[in-house]
Amino acid sequence: KQMAFYLKRAFGNEENVLIINSLRLEKLDDAAQIDHLILHEYGMIIIESKSVSTKVAVNEYGEWARLVDGKAQGMPSPVKQAQRQAEFLKKYLTPFTDVLLKKVIGIQLKFDKMPIDIIVAISDQGIINRPKKQTEELDHIRKADQVVDKINEVLAVYKKEDALLRLSLKTPYYLGKNGRKNTSQFLLKRHKPYT
Repeated sequence: KQMAFYLKRAFGNEENVLIINSLRLEKLDDAAQIDHLILHEYGMIIIESKSVSTKVAVNEYGEWARLVDGKAQGMPSPVKQAQRQAEFLKKYLTPFTDVLLKKVIGIQLKFDKMPIDIIVAISDQGIINRPKKQTEELDHIRKADQVVDKINEVLAVYKKEDALLRLSLKTPYYLGKNGRKNTSQFLLKRHKPYT
């Protein structure tokens, strides 16, 4: 709820950003629960929220632990979890590419080529214990109140790349307004709450 509040406050009136909270999709005997999905001009962002009221630690190998009753206990990597959700989402959407995405300059966009960025949000009251050596895994982790800034960083990079690519006459991946609208409506219709 905390993360959904921050996202709504930051992007609720932003026409180039759509937010879906608590999305669950099923395909055959597989399912994915996505805490927060952001659809923007150039792709998507998955935000995996972790309710932590104590401490989480991530070492330089990307191994996670959390403090439970005063003792460190291993836990699965939420970054890897979100990456698996991204792969699931691409495979889930790919059969519907022609229906959901338009062609850009005669080229059919494809979901398997769409960039999906990952952010792990740790509750504001939680503490993140990071190693001194920065790794790619650590770059995905933010406190909930810092996630909006990270999203804006990601969007700024895509906008800069878009401007540079247009100068070189290459076309960037562009989800566009219709792609965002079609895809979000499609996903919402197929949402399967956990029972």
